[in-house]
Amino acid sequence: MDCEPRPSDYGLEPLHGVLLEIIEHLDALCREHGIQYYLAGGCALGAVRHGGFVPWDDDLDIMLTWDYYERLLSVLRRNLDTSRFYLQEGFTGEWPMYYAKVRRHGTHFKEAVNRGRKMHEGVFVDVFCLDPVSENSLIAWLQWFCARVLVANGLSQMSYHSENLKRKVGSNAARWMPDIFRKKLLAVVRSARYADAVYYANFFHKGGFRLNICAGAWLGQPDYVPFENLVLPVPASVDRYLEQRFGNYMQLPSEDERRRSGHAEWVIVEKKDGGDSF
Repeated sequence: MDCEPRPSDYGLEPLHGVLLEIIEHLDALCREHGIQYYLAGGCALGAVRHGGFVPWDDDLDIMLTWDYYERLLSVLRRNLDTSRFYLQEGFTGEWPMYYAKVRRHGTHFKEAVNRGRKMHEGVFVDVFCLDPVSENSLIAWLQWFCARVLVANGLSQMSYHSENLKRKVGSNAARWMPDIFRKKLLAVVRSARYADAVYYANFFHKGGFRLNICAGAWLGQPDYVPFENLVLPVPASVDRYLEQRFGNYMQLPSEDERRRSGHAEWVIVEKKDGGDSF
């Protein structure tokens, strides 16, 4: 293998092509409607370090502050090209997690956590909401704790399995949570939305609080950078964001770490417009 890895080394070029199709449509809608978003996590890392996808990565995430997130969902309900794409909203019977996905009809992205569920399983772009973090440290901790309980509840409704005893107990304990309690927990997570935020957090992403918190000043007006054959937005201070999320983000992980980073059990990317992926 060359010292600079390529998607072809991991057989991911067809999948990346579908992800680019989805994000190109999302980007066009965001530009048309004045919605500000950013590539998130490994996608922002890939844009900076590789000029596109991290070669071994099999997903694509975007993030928006809560006001733009709500606006984007509204636009997608009205303007998404439903002949090709499907909006999978969060906090629903189909998708019990607390963020949205835009999926490509006629494709399959099979994850172990969804095994046995009747749901759209097309290749997807994750759409994450950044909620303001309270400046009161006790309330900020409470926001994070409530989000973790909600994540455990969502996972308990899916085919989630963990060997970690604490996670296993938490997931089982959260399984029978009544809907009204979920709504109250979600209200706590969103309780700082009235304020001008100094910090935002992706409360429902994996990883600890520190890895998912971001200063509002780092976001700013997006910086548009090359991403494969497109030009897509990253946070204004993308270096600060990536340092917070990954540490020394320019250092490549080991080959073993790359192989273990995937999400899919298997993927089918042959598309038939107008179909679905149930």
